[in-house]
Amino acid sequence: MILVKGGTYTNPRGSGETKRVKLTDFYISAVQVTVGDYQAYLRETDPSSEYLNMEKLGRNYEQPVTAAFPMGYITWFDALEYCNWLSKKRGYRPVYEICAEKKKGNYLKDRADYPADALVKWDKEADGYRLATVAEWEYAASARGTNFDYGSAKSPTVLDEAWLYENANFEFHPVGLKKPNALGLYDMLGNMFEWCWDLAETPEEREDYYRASKGSSYDFSIAESSMLKRSSFYPLRIRYSTHGFRLVRSVPEVSKSRQGLFGSRYSAGKKVYAADNLNIRAAPNLQAKKVVLAAKGSQLTVLEEGKKETIDGITAPWIKVRLPDGKEGWCFAGYVATQKP
Repeated sequence: MILVKGGTYTNPRGSGETKRVKLTDFYISAVQVTVGDYQAYLRETDPSSEYLNMEKLGRNYEQPVTAAFPMGYITWFDALEYCNWLSKKRGYRPVYEICAEKKKGNYLKDRADYPADALVKWDKEADGYRLATVAEWEYAASARGTNFDYGSAKSPTVLDEAWLYENANFEFHPVGLKKPNALGLYDMLGNMFEWCWDLAETPEEREDYYRASKGSSYDFSIAESSMLKRSSFYPLRIRYSTHGFRLVRSVPEVSKSRQGLFGSRYSAGKKVYAADNLNIRAAPNLQAKKVVLAAKGSQLTVLEEGKKETIDGITAPWIKVRLPDGKEGWCFAGYVATQKP
């Protein structure tokens, strides 16, 4: 995931109107959740799902698909459940408490019991995976408010940046093939819409629980594609072919007494070294599967900081790192050094 440093920026809203937005740091995934990612979730939670059959899934997409395609045909609630599952799997605290009733695989609308703002509760203290807010999505898509033209008609390289009507051949495409924005985020425009957390803007749509989505899809023309456009769709039962999602995580706050020790040392992009032979794991816990053994002195590039834990009397965060050969995984920061041993 990519760290997006927070800040205050001016968001153009059209017709000369602007809006000042202030955001704190957050992580966002470089690409949307893929078919392969989602199938790993289904194998554990719904092994009889037809989405595990590539041929059947391809019939839904109306084209052949691979594990590298963005995962579509999911409801807003499907996305929340995936976020909670992945949070638990990687040792994070789940963000969402889903209050709505589920029957036959779908959440049901019941205005008497579930007003729109009570269908789901967002635990703001949780450190797990979640959907972006509209403000976060626009901030990330515009590279922290610096370029609102990416993926639109105002960009001279728009067809290098997004799969749209003019170049997509009316088909979905695997993630990460187009030119990323300045933050390294792919497919923020085109290919497939992305579910966001926010309720719809109009009272009528809010009454029916509509939720926001951002971006555009492969059937949008260059003229229609803009990161400032906001759509709203029904989050219950209906699975839209053009809707997927991207993962976000809040950056855990570090107390001032600990900031000098862990806050800057393990920020994204920092170089650290294995203090001894070091197991790199698939998730931030000692029980997680080993990905690779990093030899003593191996250089590791920090990708993100995770939960803190006390191991062998050392209190430190888990950090996600990338090795020189491109392999990625998690290690306990108490076992790394800032200088090569």
